[in-house]
Amino acid sequence: MGELFADWNRAKQAKRAANRVSSADYLRQRGVSFEERNNGAHLIVCCAAGKIDFWPGTGLWIARWNGERGRGVRGVIHNICGKVAAAPARDFTSA
Repeated sequence: MGELFADWNRAKQAKRAANRVSSADYLRQRGVSFEERNNGAHLIVCCAAGKIDFWPGTGLWIARWNGERGRGVRGVIHNICGKVAAAPARDFTSA
């Protein structure tokens, strides 16, 4: 039983590692601006309305300006960046 759990745990770790790489590649290929933190474990995605914290290993994202949450890299692009395309741009240089 313990060996089964260890195999399952290793599979989950491998999946999260693959998600970190593929999500960053997905964003780069689409020209989405982001900052990498903690060796790619945390990405800060920049959009017109603000920034989105994204953890590609688990797929969790949280919009900083309103706390909206979701899962998946495609959700970041479609549900957040698409919605805020018409929003006024923020100036992050002052503050």
